[in-house]
Amino acid sequence: MIFNLNDLNNIIYFIIGPIERNIEILKHDRIKYFGSVEHKYIKSLALKSDILIMPFKLDKLVTAVDPVKMYEYIAFGKKIISVKYNELDKFSQYVSFYENYNEFKKILQSLESDKSVNILNDNFLELNNWENRKKKVVNLIEGMS
Repeated sequence: MIFNLNDLNNIIYFIIGPIERNIEILKHDRIKYFGSVEHKYIKSLALKSDILIMPFKLDKLVTAVDPVKMYEYIAFGKKIISVKYNELDKFSQYVSFYENYNEFKKILQSLESDKSVNILNDNFLELNNWENRKKKVVNLIEGMS
C-alpha cells in the first residue's frame, strides 16, 4: 500500500520486522525500516505510532490461522487498519478494514482527522488471554471424547 506516499504526504511508515528475500525495500524519506526488533522494544515503537497496520498479503497460511498480531495491536489501544478476511471478523469493532487501495486511502484520511482516543477493551483482552484460550481448547478436546 505504498501508493499513498504521493496521496497523503504527512504519513510516515515505520516498517518493523523481517522482509522476505527478493523483496526490494522502497527508499523514501517517509519510510523508516527497522528490520527485526527485539520484542521488548515493540511496545515503545507501537505507542509512538498513531495507527497500526496489519501488513499481511493474503494467502492460504494467513487466512487459516488465528492472527496473534491483532491481539497485540488491540492491547496497544491504537487505531488499527487491516486487509479484510474472515478470520478477522471477530475484531470488527476494533479494526477498520479495507479490500482495495481506495478504501485503504479513505480509512487513513478519516483516521488522520479523528482525534478521539481508543479505549483499551480490557474485557476483550481478558477473554482472550492465554489462560482463557487454554480453557477453550481443553473444553473442545474434552467435548470430543
